[in-house]
Amino acid sequence: MGFLSKSGQSKPQLISAEGRAALARNGQIVFGPPYPGGQRLPTPSGGDYFLHATRVLGTIPLPDGGPEWTAYEDRMCAELLTAVKSAGGGWAWGGALVVAGDMQPRSRNPNYLDVLDRALAFLCEAGVPSAMIPRYALDRWHETHESVEFGAA
Repeated sequence: MGFLSKSGQSKPQLISAEGRAALARNGQIVFGPPYPGGQRLPTPSGGDYFLHATRVLGTIPLPDGGPEWTAYEDRMCAELLTAVKSAGGGWAWGGALVVAGDMQPRSRNPNYLDVLDRALAFLCEAGVPSAMIPRYALDRWHETHESVEFGAA
């Protein structure tokens, strides 16, 4: 599913087919068991997703909060939500958090916060230890779940 431009033409997707297919695997690599002390694979980076998006856009959106960045963030997060739903959720939420973490971790963009909140809800339910969660994401958890420690929801 592509996005439609103002002219009604389908826009190329910011997330490649390979990137969509890798979300669940990347989420499990970064956040899945075994936990500390176990052997882990190299950590994937959301930067590969950003590089693909810049090729599609033909420009590099600067994370300055300006209109180009906001449009990029809106579109990327909308594609992440669609990709995770298509993957059936689960560990793909962890992969979405990896990608979102390479945006602006302190963003207040509603689409970004939606990705962050859904990813955190899955990871908490999956029993991922709070030590595995990036600081900015734990800050968001505490902001939205004042009296509930991560992992105790």
